[in-house]
Amino acid sequence: MLKYVIYNDSSLENSNIISFLKQNDQEVLSFFNINSNLTINIIIERLPIFIKNYQNNLNQDWNKYETGYIDDEKNTIHILSYDDFYNTYHKNISEEDYLKIILHELVHLINSIYCHKNYPPDY
Repeated sequence: MLKYVIYNDSSLENSNIISFLKQNDQEVLSFFNINSNLTINIIIERLPIFIKNYQNNLNQDWNKYETGYIDDEKNTIHILSYDDFYNTYHKNISEEDYLKIILHELVHLINSIYCHKNYPPDY
């Protein structure tokens, strides 16, 4: 079972985010055949901080399509604050679709963990 720690700079309630992820995370873990008690950090950032961290962590410029990314070494999902989505190409996103974007990033993170586990660097 995954555990979530959320650092939230958004109007959305942490409980809504955690509830949505818990409704879906077992399906993701099952798909990758992972049984884990990982703690997943979710950092929800306002736009200026998100852009700065995005550029520093990924060494590339931010564009208005990008709303989230992972740091698999720290089991962390970085996501743009729901309150700032109006600055992206996803400006009319619903709360449910926003939660699906966080889930999408969780899939990337679990996939990366699966690949590191099953395909070590010297593979």
